Amino acid sequence: MKNIKYLSILVFLFFTLLSGQEVRGELKNNYHIVIFKEEGFPATDLPKGLSPEWLKKNLQAEGYGVSYFDTSQLLNNSLFNSNEVDLLILPYGETFPIAGFNAIRDYLEGGGGLFTVAGRPFWLPVGKINDKWETVDAKPYEDFLAKLGIKYYQSEIASSFCEFNEELFKEFSAKQLFTKADIGLTVTTSDKSVKMAPTHGNVFPYRIPCRDSIPILKSLDKSGEVLTYPAILVKSWRNPYGKENKIPNKWCLIAIKGEKHPLNPKYPYAKKVLENLMGYLSSKTALHSLETDYACYHQGEVVRFKVKALNYGAEDKALWINFIVKDSKNRIVYRATKKVDLLAGTENTMGDVWKPKNFPDDFYTLEAMIKDRGKFIDKEKTGFVVWNNKILKKEKFLRINGRDFFIGDKKIFLSGVNYYESKLGELMWLHPNMLSVKEDFEKMQKMGINFIRIHYHHSKWFRDYLTQVAKLPLEPYDDISDNSALPTQRSLRILDAFIQLAQKYDLIFSMDLFSLVPEEMGDPRGWLGLTERIIDPHKVALQKEFAGILAKRYKDVPGITWDLWNEPRLEKTEDMNKLKDWAVQMMRVFRENGDNHPITIGDDLSLKLIDILDYACVHTYEPGKFIPPINLNKPFIFQEVWNDVGCSLEEEARQAKKLKNDFYSALEKGASGFAPWQWTRQARLWNDTNEAEKWDDELGVCVHDDGTLKMAGRAYSSLISKINR
Repeated sequence: MKNIKYLSILVFLFFTLLSGQEVRGELKNNYHIVIFKEEGFPATDLPKGLSPEWLKKNLQAEGYGVSYFDTSQLLNNSLFNSNEVDLLILPYGETFPIAGFNAIRDYLEGGGGLFTVAGRPFWLPVGKINDKWETVDAKPYEDFLAKLGIKYYQSEIASSFCEFNEELFKEFSAKQLFTKADIGLTVTTSDKSVKMAPTHGNVFPYRIPCRDSIPILKSLDKSGEVLTYPAILVKSWRNPYGKENKIPNKWCLIAIKGEKHPLNPKYPYAKKVLENLMGYLSSKTALHSLETDYACYHQGEVVRFKVKALNYGAEDKALWINFIVKDSKNRIVYRATKKVDLLAGTENTMGDVWKPKNFPDDFYTLEAMIKDRGKFIDKEKTGFVVWNNKILKKEKFLRINGRDFFIGDKKIFLSGVNYYESKLGELMWLHPNMLSVKEDFEKMQKMGINFIRIHYHHSKWFRDYLTQVAKLPLEPYDDISDNSALPTQRSLRILDAFIQLAQKYDLIFSMDLFSLVPEEMGDPRGWLGLTERIIDPHKVALQKEFAGILAKRYKDVPGITWDLWNEPRLEKTEDMNKLKDWAVQMMRVFRENGDNHPITIGDDLSLKLIDILDYACVHTYEPGKFIPPINLNKPFIFQEVWNDVGCSLEEEARQAKKLKNDFYSALEKGASGFAPWQWTRQARLWNDTNEAEKWDDELGVCVHDDGTLKMAGRAYSSLISKINR
């Protein structure tokens, strides 16, 4: 039962395994599986009978070619490579041969498949010392998992509670909590062949999440109760700038340990689970890049959508793709089936058009499913918004009176969070998955969060950054970015979708406007302290034009506050007057176009400009050390509070404790708002490349990568509820 609660808010379950349908891989006799096996090799927390022998017997019964490899064979590149071996199974739980790790990593980076049977992959390195297998001292996350883009977390005993329990920390030590912890796994981008380090700030648009994880494994216990297990299937897309970048390799990582393992041979369904897993892993067909032409539609418009179907196998395929549109109550409102003939090694784009008479709902989910010989093989999901003025309630306008914020006549404290969508990061401004965004915003509302801050990435910025700064080709995934500095209708509809979802879930929407800009508006390298962007008349003129577009479009939309520039690190002290003059010009554009939303600048410098701004912002690690200016007569908020953390349970407890202290410090200092950086750690990992990326990866506060609440997120929700009583 605990596992059901543990995974109840995960994204979606892999449909073939949910339905229990049989999915057989094509050409199974040509699909070569290697099971690592060494005499006397130690295993950790496996159910009795789940052994290399059990796996081989059942896989061979299904027609797969299976071999045992010991460490020496893993080290033999002529035997162990992605051309000779389709799938590697590590059957000993969290233990693995340290001598074979580099060979395994080379194999995976070359396109090989991976199946780790239980627990955290590559967690307990084992070596042979004096003819005995013994564990070796190492830092598993840094030395092994990070290099493969695998992230883990431990979920504390309180994971089944709805809110943070302060008594939990008094009753249990971290060591005791550890013994009760569940393990969660996610997989994101990691590539040792990075072309360059970020130039300034965490600005790196081609660090996209090339691996998409799907939580899976539903089965029935003896009483017929449905059990859900923390395992993920992964389509691992390799570096877009490398060779064969369009061919994914497939992984399965099962985190569950002990007797409740879904492959426990004593369970009657264990063989069926293995069969379904192998059907997915061995199928050489995949879907990706499902999207609609707009993220937000208006009444009377049609919805155009498309998805890419890939056949990277050795035989031609006649496949069927089902498109399904569902409303917010999960009712099917449109369905279409398309046949696609895919030659071996080819990819086709399939699309359709939905022409509804009207949109009764304000949000819809789009699914694409692929069938091979009548059986489901793969699935992608996204969503889109329909603009609805009824959601935009006038009484939700944010206003300021003295040092306080108000919504209507009610004084509010801005309990917020900074946000990038966890799987996409910056690319949410090019290829947004609005279903993921909706799910995030909905969780924020349930936590009590009422304020969200987002960095706006101008669409053409991606194009300029890649071609001018990174000096890399645009084609792999950013060719859709705007050619013009001012946003196209497609780009504006993405912003529409974000803003309406924020309104729907009672989130005050804050967005910084001129940090990540195209060359026509500034410097595409990022948020630099270059004064050129605020004194060049041509750049400023285009910035004003963009501000005018926003003002006219959103002046009547409640719950918005504009942040003109994030962290304007000025080169000289005398540049402050230039910044002030620029800010006055930008604010005037909004006001002259009827937009009266509060305006600020995202940095401590805003305190020095409080006479012209509506409120001030502070960025810090330690709110308790901040000294507010005397006689401050306008609100200030802690707009970015940094709270980095590792992956262990002890680290999560430390982060939760710091968040609690920071929050109370913000209240004691007289702040009118508090927003940690950020919602979750970014869906990218380059810890073996540079410190800046590691820093960005450790700053997730509210939820884990898969959407489950972190200990700090639970603490934050509890704190918010206390001040709102």
